Amino acid sequence: MANPSIVISKTKLSNLAKLKQKKYRNSEKRLILEGPRLMQQLAQYQVFPLELYYTVWQDFLSSFTCPLYQVQERDMLRLTDTDSAPQIAGLYPLPSMHQKPFQRALYLDGVKDPGNMGTIFRLAAAFDIQQILLSPDCCEVNNPKVIRASLGAVYQVPFTVVAYEDLFKMPAAKISLDMQGATPLKEFRPPEIPAIYILGGEANGIGDELLNASELRLKIEMAEGMESLNVGVACGILCHYLYVNKCFISNP
Repeated sequence: MANPSIVISKTKLSNLAKLKQKKYRNSEKRLILEGPRLMQQLAQYQVFPLELYYTVWQDFLSSFTCPLYQVQERDMLRLTDTDSAPQIAGLYPLPSMHQKPFQRALYLDGVKDPGNMGTIFRLAAAFDIQQILLSPDCCEVNNPKVIRASLGAVYQVPFTVVAYEDLFKMPAAKISLDMQGATPLKEFRPPEIPAIYILGGEANGIGDELLNASELRLKIEMAEGMESLNVGVACGILCHYLYVNKCFISNP
């Protein structure tokens, strides 16, 4: 073992367990994530743990230089929000909001399900979406469930919160994905100017104010009798279409 384990105190365990609560995560700017697959993907994104906790030693742990703590299975359950105790978890900095120039961005209007949110981030990373913009009523990106579902993509894809009035001021085309839209996705050609693609949340879809401000409303054609798609599924269809049909121009 390249890095000897440290005995973890009860006080430290109690403080770490508080990070399952949103207010403590935000005040400490830290959270606990678990699982070797996620942690290895984060390392590829150059995101490394500040501390590691394990119940069963795994050889890849020796590649980390941070402090290592061996904990009991019951303590690991206190630290994580999964139903069964993972064998490994790490203390990480929170992903930070920032905004960058983009050619293709998503605006998520009221997406509240952590699984859907994480899926959308993962899709954005896979299909070269350069920015995710969130309405203020979206779910918390720093939720560990979002980060697990994204496989760490929340650290890779820039994101920020944008109110409607600020979205309207952004110098980019506003294009909604709406099942009642007039333009079939298969007939759409992505513009050469920056574009923001708007997707609605699980319960209420896209707000009327956004729909009315959209310059184009796209629809995904489906078999008769189907009313709508899960926002994560619809986003996957849209992002793949944009990726294979993107104009080959230099990004800003």
